[in-house]
Amino acid sequence: MIATAVLSAVLLAALPAPAEAWPRLSITVDNTAASAIAGERLTYTLTLRNLGATAVDDLALTQSVPTGLRFDTADPSGTAGGAAVEWSVDLAAGGAAVFRSTMTVVGDERPRVATTACARTDLDGPPVVCASHSARVVAAAAESWVTRNRWYIAGGLIVAAGIALFARRRLSWRDETD
Repeated sequence: MIATAVLSAVLLAALPAPAEAWPRLSITVDNTAASAIAGERLTYTLTLRNLGATAVDDLALTQSVPTGLRFDTADPSGTAGGAAVEWSVDLAAGGAAVFRSTMTVVGDERPRVATTACARTDLDGPPVVCASHSARVVAAAAESWVTRNRWYIAGGLIVAAGIALFARRRLSWRDETD
């Protein structure tokens, strides 16, 4: 009987905490761009919500800066590392917090760029909630010959119109004198 009690205590201690002990959070990562080209700036909006009935303090929010993107800015200011941007946030019960970041697409050799945002109750602990957004990277459209030479074409058309006008007046003047 004592062995059963000890074994039960050990097993209960090893069980994960009940679901009520974990914060009830939701997170979204929004960027209206479904595709992007090299050099384009992407603005991400991260919305973190506390769906629970108790406040959650000292949440660590991280957003990845993957290969193919270069971090530019964060609002409110966050700590930018090589691979992620980090914020610390306190959320009241039923509260929400909004964060924005901008990143620039640095190449078109990858077919997609994707960023992931996660919230943790401890920076070294597992994430409580995560969300991501990805965009297809498309090569910039090559300029056509006409687009590259439009000013030369316009100049040539003006010169041709001038020559045609001169020739018409010359012919008109010759007909009047004959």
